[in-house]
Amino acid sequence: LAGCGYRNAEPSGAVNNFYGRTATQLAPLVAGAGLTVPSIGVGLGDLENDLDGVIADARTFGARYVRISGSGSWNLDDYSRVATTLNTVGARLKQAGITVAYHNHGFEFTEQDGVRGYDVLVRETDPKLVAMELDLYWASSVGADPVRLIQQYPGRFALFHVKDMAADGSFADVGEGTIDFTRIFAHSGVAGVEYYLTENDNPRPDGVSSACDSYANLRALRY
Repeated sequence: LAGCGYRNAEPSGAVNNFYGRTATQLAPLVAGAGLTVPSIGVGLGDLENDLDGVIADARTFGARYVRISGSGSWNLDDYSRVATTLNTVGARLKQAGITVAYHNHGFEFTEQDGVRGYDVLVRETDPKLVAMELDLYWASSVGADPVRLIQQYPGRFALFHVKDMAADGSFADVGEGTIDFTRIFAHSGVAGVEYYLTENDNPRPDGVSSACDSYANLRALRY
């Protein structure tokens, strides 16, 4: 990955378990490859039950962001409860120099009683404590226009998951699908984005080749 141009990576997993390795085991391998880790992914349960472990892992990697994802089973009360949790842990993480972030899938944009869970999360979290990691594929897959989200909530999107969508709705390498990244990236200043993290949930022929193809395509973009 470093050889084809990447400078950052976002390991995901749980406290003491990133692809079967602890943070202490994985961090030097990442650093040895010439990559830095601005963000790590953990579970909501980690934030609730082992915040000290989350902080320790983030510090081991040198990460400034810790992000979680949600559940398709949540109702609006659940989204509100999670927003409160994010504010609470976000205040402690901020003291450690870390910002908590929420990564979306598509289910957050399904209306419940006319309200989207995503709006509950953004509106009920403190922008000084909680960032959003906007997954461009998942938002687009359910008709949530990333540009409209950015305009609706300026400054909230410190992280982008840059993932493309094929014509049939499946995953594609970035720049080889239907998402207009030039249009979205033109609003990066309004979004407040700091890091663009490429992703493909079903890479072909393998993860490294797919990621490097995505990077090459991104380098060719002009915006």
